Amino acid sequence: MLRCIGCAPKGAVLVDGGADHVMPPRLPKDLPKPARASAIPGASARPNEVIAANNKDARRIRPLSCINMRRIWGAGGAADRGTDAGPFDNRRDPDRQFRLATRGAERKSVSTEDVLRKGMRDGAGFVTMAGRKGGRMIADWDDAYANAPHIADADMFPPLWAARAAEFASDRRNARRAQFDVAYGEGERHRLDLFLPDGAAKGLVVFVHGGYWMRFDKSLWSHLAEGPMRRGWAVALPSYTLAPAVRIREIGGEIAAAVTSAAARVDGPITLAGHSAGGHLVARMACLDSPLPAFVRRRLARVAPISGLFDLRPLMKTKMNETLGLDEAEALAESPALLRPLPGLSLTAWVGADERPEFVRQSELIANIWTGLGAATRCHREEGRHHYDVIADLSDLDSPMSAALAP
Repeated sequence: MLRCIGCAPKGAVLVDGGADHVMPPRLPKDLPKPARASAIPGASARPNEVIAANNKDARRIRPLSCINMRRIWGAGGAADRGTDAGPFDNRRDPDRQFRLATRGAERKSVSTEDVLRKGMRDGAGFVTMAGRKGGRMIADWDDAYANAPHIADADMFPPLWAARAAEFASDRRNARRAQFDVAYGEGERHRLDLFLPDGAAKGLVVFVHGGYWMRFDKSLWSHLAEGPMRRGWAVALPSYTLAPAVRIREIGGEIAAAVTSAAARVDGPITLAGHSAGGHLVARMACLDSPLPAFVRRRLARVAPISGLFDLRPLMKTKMNETLGLDEAEALAESPALLRPLPGLSLTAWVGADERPEFVRQSELIANIWTGLGAATRCHREEGRHHYDVIADLSDLDSPMSAALAP
């Protein structure tokens, strides 16, 4: 067992790749620093770091009151720039995102779990923006989650999506390999479109659109079914009731009903994918308290949120919350990053490398937290892609994204 030097002798047990180590006892304060460092076999010359001496693959453990969450939970997941990263990469330590937010935890006697669940609301916000040098805190939460102002020619994307979607839907209608406006509930927007491959379906992909739970419908995204469909999978795209007519937790219930309805029409494994707010919704389906019925949960093979939102608490600080109506109770209850995943789950969080830092942070967050809770996870950063074009590869049969969703 390796105990955190910041908490010794009552420190939390840190597990490193299954190997057990024992943290040497705290040394007397009156020893000079060189002696203190050299007195610990395998220790760093810096007294605030310890290296496990009997671990051949030892790495420095930063003992900030056990904030290194992946070493509390075990081997970490991968957060990469288009390729798989190893189990722990000091250059892209995901827990670095929490360090400034939790730096006051020791002084205020706030536990790490409390920081994760409730957030440190000092100053301008909970956490630092991913990739910001110097750990500058977020001052403008509206800008942190605003995509269009930071994308060149952002206004051209919705018409482009609509045109491509209409063309694809027309082709599948003419081929008689599509079902449109299939009712999955009694609401006006409780409708889904189902696109079928030319042969027998290998399984079902459900794609849930984004728009901050407030905008769009299924008709803009039909073309994104093409890649998985050409790979032999049926693809369902549901619409859902938008805020403020319903709350986010109610939208989650609608998506569960849509997935269940589509699953009744297509046999085989199920992949859930969604973009932005849709990424949140599909991740929510994969939580231990998922609204999906048990027989549908058992068919879930993988979940692939794309540029998703997994911790909803920061959105309470945005103007859009006037429409969403999020309160703390709902934000905690509906944030997948604060919930446990279904057992045996596989999750790949996709995000564009050129996205707003908060979307990158949120994708890394879900991958790293859920890997510590037993899920097989990966965070894939797609180089050269932003929030609006990161989904484009779903229309490509041979893209890595299509292959991941529909193997």
